[in-house]
Amino acid sequence: MLNPNIGKLIQQYDNRYRLVIDVAHKAREISKEMEEAGDVSTKKPVSLAINALAMSNAAENTGAEASDHA
Repeated sequence: MLNPNIGKLIQQYDNRYRLVIDVAHKAREISKEMEEAGDVSTKKPVSLAINALAMSNAAENTGAEASDHA
C-alpha cells in the first residue's frame, strides 16, 4: 500500500533523489534511536521517516504561510 504522505512529499521536492536521500537519513536516525531505546515497532523505519518528513514539511509550509501574511 502506498503511503499517502509520499505524494505530498514528491510535490514539495524539486528533486526525487534528494527526497530519497532525506527519507533514508531520517529512517536511519529512527532505526538507531529505536535500537538504542530497545523499542520494538511493527511499523518500518522508512514509513515512519516518510510520515515525519511530511509532518515537518507541512509545519514549515504552514509557518512560512503565516509569516507571509504578517
